[in-house]
Amino acid sequence: MSNNDTSFTAGTYASTSPLGHSSDYVQAYTPTLLHAIARADYRATVLGYNAAQPMFGADVWQCYELSWLNPQGKPVAKHGRLLVPVESPIIVESKSLKLYLNSLNQHTFASNEAVVQTVSRDLSELLGAKVTLELLDLHTPWDVTSAAPIGSVASGEQGDIVQLDELDVACTLYQRSPQLLNVTDQQVTNEVVQSDLLCSNCPVTSQPDWATVTITYSGQKLDYSELLQYIVSYREHNGFHEQTVEQIYTDLVQLPQLQAVTVLARYTRRGGIAISAYRSNQPASVDVVRLLRQ
Repeated sequence: MSNNDTSFTAGTYASTSPLGHSSDYVQAYTPTLLHAIARADYRATVLGYNAAQPMFGADVWQCYELSWLNPQGKPVAKHGRLLVPVESPIIVESKSLKLYLNSLNQHTFASNEAVVQTVSRDLSELLGAKVTLELLDLHTPWDVTSAAPIGSVASGEQGDIVQLDELDVACTLYQRSPQLLNVTDQQVTNEVVQSDLLCSNCPVTSQPDWATVTITYSGQKLDYSELLQYIVSYREHNGFHEQTVEQIYTDLVQLPQLQAVTVLARYTRRGGIAISAYRSNQPASVDVVRLLRQ
């Protein structure tokens, strides 16, 4: 398999989106600002992806700049958490979502529930699947996932986590390099490994996106050093968050020595929105705990 992912460089499926263009601040509620991207379009660039294989998961959008007016004209500010199922045939382009949420700033809503109903309806109609919105108070505390160096463990949201970033490895490949994925002879059950070094680039603007990636799997133990080098190899890789997560997931499930595989990537915020996406070959849901860097 070639290391040169030329199929990722064009990004033609997103060329008509607002991303990478200057935009006016629309202050009237305007759901038509939302820009749709077909999952089939970006999945056509995910090397090795097989639509016939079951894939479970969701995209969790943390919206930090969500505001509107109450009936007295007083602004309301909340944290919005959007849940988009992986079964949706469409995703929403992130900048268009930001512009849409901005259009709510001067719109009057009778209640918090009215906001939930409006946003959920608009996105569900666009994406062709049920999208849910949860409003959180801005003073709600959040959990921070801890991690530990190799040889020790830390309690995290999915159990004990092995932190790969403490490994002393030489990294020379910065384009996706799946040949680095190898296993050892040791068997593991539900091992959780994590790295804060995942970086991929937006296929439209070519600007870097940063994430913490957490991999839970069963089967033969992955070679830690080579796994970390594989994660680092995405540093010059072009792909949306969902696209990159599905590429990592696809590369891992193609290893016959692995059985259960779940990949969760929690990206830092851009434009007031942080996206976390997880993909799994198991139907169990994943508790997506917000990290400090998000």
